Amino acid sequence: MGRGPQAVVLSKMNMKFFRTIGALAMGVALCIPAAHGQSTKLFQPSAKQMQSIRKMLAGEKPQTKTAAKPRTLLPARFGGWARGAVRAVKPAAENAAALKEFGFKRGEEAEYSRGADKVAVRVMEFPDATGAYGAFTMLRSSGTETVRIGPKEPVKVASNSGKDHEKPQAVVPPLTYFNGAYAGDHFLFWKGDLLVDATFAQPVEGEMAETQSLEAALPQTMGTKGIAPVLPEQLPMEGLDAGSVRYAIGPAGYQQEGGVLPSAVMDFDTDAEVVMARYGKGTLTLISYPTPEIAQAREAAIASVLKSGVVPGPKEAERVKRAGPLVAMTSGGFTGAEADALLKRVHFQGTVSFDQLKPEESEVAKTAKLLVGIASLTVILGLAAILLGFFLGGGRALYRVMRGKPASSVTDEEFIALDLNKPPAVRGETARDKAAGE
Repeated sequence: MGRGPQAVVLSKMNMKFFRTIGALAMGVALCIPAAHGQSTKLFQPSAKQMQSIRKMLAGEKPQTKTAAKPRTLLPARFGGWARGAVRAVKPAAENAAALKEFGFKRGEEAEYSRGADKVAVRVMEFPDATGAYGAFTMLRSSGTETVRIGPKEPVKVASNSGKDHEKPQAVVPPLTYFNGAYAGDHFLFWKGDLLVDATFAQPVEGEMAETQSLEAALPQTMGTKGIAPVLPEQLPMEGLDAGSVRYAIGPAGYQQEGGVLPSAVMDFDTDAEVVMARYGKGTLTLISYPTPEIAQAREAAIASVLKSGVVPGPKEAERVKRAGPLVAMTSGGFTGAEADALLKRVHFQGTVSFDQLKPEESEVAKTAKLLVGIASLTVILGLAAILLGFFLGGGRALYRVMRGKPASSVTDEEFIALDLNKPPAVRGETARDKAAGE
């Protein structure tokens, strides 16, 4: 039969009782002595905390934590070379403005020795690889040989048509893959957000291998800070002089790297990026803007400047073209036909990158995961039911025992019983009930 009013009242009393017991238990736990003769305190500020609280109440700002110690740029050893005293360095006056645009943060230099051999190493730190790469292109001397300094990536191959009978073609690595340049005993390379300059005091056997060892000992650049700029990859590769590539993100760097346009017409305030490179006797300049609309306005302004005769060189070499958010300009010793042919090879190529490709799962693996999930959910629900029954049923029984009653309510007086199995006389039937039954 259904629950009577008394049962409902008892159920509500049970809930209130357990909430009261829980609150009392928490209060007792907080008040239990922690040791003999000692009492537990909920909050006891230290002397330093009290001093900070007083300063805050007086209107003084609390002292901030000291900045973390910057990382050491130069390794203590690499290969068989040992580092000497480390000194802080500042950029030369003629490079200070351009390096500031690239975000120069600090620099260190030291001399490494290995027996009688010595090599001077200077490291400059930038916010990211964009600054390090830009400084590398600016400080690289003309006539140096471009090389890869660091782990060699495997050569990839591809086929244009995908037919098996055609010979696959090697894929040209990105321009920024070649991160170093050297001439004689002088090496310059960038790694992540670091630019490294190493000069051997006298010729040493295996200088390239020693420089590779230095690169491996330098600290790693984590996350997106180590991603090189993508604008140099927009340059056409055919006929490109890789050692002539210059990259800038501000007017000082652009002018120092040999830019021919006035900085005002470039409008660097719109976060423009510039890359320049030589193709034979002429120069190709690519300017990247945030949107095609800005690029369209800058194209018209650059075309107007070219007509005014501000740019030195023959006029037939001066051409301008827009491709998406890019503005391309030719100058120098091109003929008109050469300039037009080069501009036709300039196309904006959007790039999409993925952090990690998710491997495909088989149907068997998916089914196994589903069954494991169902089994786990069944176990969790079963345990939850057992715990719920224990706390509700056991709690009610505990409550009855505390009141001096049996744990079960089956024998309670208020339990309604019909006693249908007993004789009529015992049940107390009346004569009228008997007559009605006959």
